[in-house]
Amino acid sequence: MRSQQTIRQWRLLRLICGSHYVTVAKAAKKFAVSTKSIRRDISALEQAGFPLYREDSEDHGRFLRIEKDWFVEGRKN
Repeated sequence: MRSQQTIRQWRLLRLICGSHYVTVAKAAKKFAVSTKSIRRDISALEQAGFPLYREDSEDHGRFLRIEKDWFVEGRKN
């Protein structure tokens, strides 16, 4: 069970990185889980240090983003 959650969190992170507009509802539908599960996943990813944030758009509502270029190879913190 825990490994499935971890895999879903990784897939969610990849979805956010590769998409312009990922809402909680869209992610829940894609992964066939509740929006509550996605919100828990987001919280877990944020606690793990992933730089996620929410952005509001008139066209798309509130969606998830990750800091630009966070996955750029060779980036030093």
